[in-house]
Amino acid sequence: MNGQEHKRETDRKSPVPENEFTALTALGLVGTVGFLVAVPIVGGVVAGALIDRLAGTGGIGLIAGILLGVFAGMYGAYRVIMRETPWKP
Repeated sequence: MNGQEHKRETDRKSPVPENEFTALTALGLVGTVGFLVAVPIVGGVVAGALIDRLAGTGGIGLIAGILLGVFAGMYGAYRVIMRETPWKP
């Protein structure tokens, strides 16, 4: 690829401006937030159940794991939403 072809390739405009929040952007954000909330909760359940099994704590580890997972997921979702959305407080 010579310099002229590369210049034409980079001069093309995207059909969607960079700072526009579209429905497709929102759909991607929903998927990301869902993933960011679900994975820490599942990890907390697994870790809490493992702690309960190893330490014999009778459910305390599971509850703590779920709560930590929920808080971690909500914090991650909050950070992504604040970074990605154009309407900031």
